[in-house]
Amino acid sequence: MARAPRNAKRTTRLREFASTHPWWQTALLVIGLLALITAVGGLFFRVGDGPREIVLNAQVPPVSSPEFTIALSHLVNGPSSAAEPSRS
Repeated sequence: MARAPRNAKRTTRLREFASTHPWWQTALLVIGLLALITAVGGLFFRVGDGPREIVLNAQVPPVSSPEFTIALSHLVNGPSSAAEPSRS
């Protein structure tokens, strides 16, 4: 007696699940599995290739100056804030 291939058994089980559950439950299961795989991948795999070290070519301005905000925004590639610096 020949054994069914492993993929055939898996396909049969998937078809049984799809035929015994409403289409929306099957869709939610697929979406949930994709979300889980994406979340785990995002946690354990590096995203992007950033610089390994930051090299300065000028003096760092004081933290209370607007130039520091501009330098920091260029470093992280984000917007600079137009707010007044805090006076602690």
